[in-house]
Amino acid sequence: MKEIRDIVLENAGDTVKENIDQVKEAYRLVVKMAYICREVGLLALEEEAGSLSMEVPLRASFIKMVQMIVDGTDPKIISEVLTIKCKVNKYTGIEGILYYAYARSILLIQAAETPYNLELFFNALIPDDVMPFDEQQKIVEKEKQRLEKSGFFE
Repeated sequence: MKEIRDIVLENAGDTVKENIDQVKEAYRLVVKMAYICREVGLLALEEEAGSLSMEVPLRASFIKMVQMIVDGTDPKIISEVLTIKCKVNKYTGIEGILYYAYARSILLIQAAETPYNLELFFNALIPDDVMPFDEQQKIVEKEKQRLEKSGFFE
């Protein structure tokens, strides 16, 4: 993952600023997945990933990432496969940032990290002058409340 990080995060702040709506959407997606995994279980992620809107950036790649963790693929193998995929597809700019964010997030979810740790990681990708930490936390809380109200965790 370090290789992907080094490639895509160079000058990432400007790219994130120019594509903040896509980054916020990716942020909401991974946080939602973390809460689903924590509340319902890892297997619930596959169904959720399959129902993603076609507009989700890198949708097919994200679904494959989810399938790997649901299948129990070793994290080292996932990391290697995702690094190769990133290089082969030459992801740069916003695609590279989102690919890295999804990949790192999926590994954190697989490791059963708390949603809070995943939020910390994702928040690090967003420059403070674009979206202060307090606003990021509000997004997370709204998503959690929405999921609870929908009865998703029952």
